[in-house]
Amino acid sequence: MADIIYPATQKFGDQLSIARNDEPSYSTASIFEDKVEVATPNVGGEFNLGFYIEANCNNVASACELRVYDPTGGEIIALVKKNLPASDDFVEFSGTIPITVVGDGRVLKLQFRRVGDLATVETRRARLQLWRLK
Repeated sequence: MADIIYPATQKFGDQLSIARNDEPSYSTASIFEDKVEVATPNVGGEFNLGFYIEANCNNVASACELRVYDPTGGEIIALVKKNLPASDDFVEFSGTIPITVVGDGRVLKLQFRRVGDLATVETRRARLQLWRLK
């Protein structure tokens, strides 16, 4: 179950929105699956968008992709591709990017998929954070 904290004012900046899901999930899907989502505020401006997830393929090498997607506008905001090693170690997919929010309350989704093979991918600790810069 995802925890959603909105709105809050903390040291990260005004209009802070955080969505997280720490529960592990398992998938063999080659289509993007929603992991967590956050709503943009109804106030426009410049924001930072942070995203994070951990994944492993349980000793089978596999290519995977994370994307942050705006289904309202059909826009891919961020895309991270990585090859997971054949180990049971988790690999981090993360980043922070500046975005412009127009103030229409859109939902942004962190999505994840494996690419090309039939490996079962375990994901955990999905996060989306959005905070106002100016």
